[in-house]
Amino acid sequence: MGVTLVSIARVAAMGAAVVFEDGQCLISRLDDGVVTIIPLLDGLYRLRIPRTETAAAVGDADTPVRAVTRAELHRELGHIAPDAAHNMVAKGAVEGLVLSDADGPVDDCESCAVGKMTRKPIATERVRLRAMDVGGEIHTDVWGPARTQTLGGRRYYSMYTDDYS
Repeated sequence: MGVTLVSIARVAAMGAAVVFEDGQCLISRLDDGVVTIIPLLDGLYRLRIPRTETAAAVGDADTPVRAVTRAELHRELGHIAPDAAHNMVAKGAVEGLVLSDADGPVDDCESCAVGKMTRKPIATERVRLRAMDVGGEIHTDVWGPARTQTLGGRRYYSMYTDDYS
């Protein structure tokens, strides 16, 4: 089973309503009614789509061909390197797709950028002098989510340390 991420912003932009209730995400349109129901599993709403494989003879005239840009190809092939995606189409490894005449370079992909985010390494030695006054420099850290909630229903812990003290 494949898992697909759904952009709520795009769903809303298409005129659909999204409702989260009773452990489900319901996507509906006024003219079509409920389009899909996505269940809540392990804290995530997972749209499960059964994988289907189709075989087509190479060069079959009935095989539909769709033109895509390099950016669309990058997204549709799971955010692989744009040049690798281009080479796959050029060498015939991907059936049913051809590169569009309007093809151009892939601009910064937001999903790829978010996936590559890292935090700065924590220095093992102090680089700067300590703060000279109370409140001059505050360090913070957030921990969570915890598997068990507090009595108040919270799952995160945040800590603040004054550099002076």
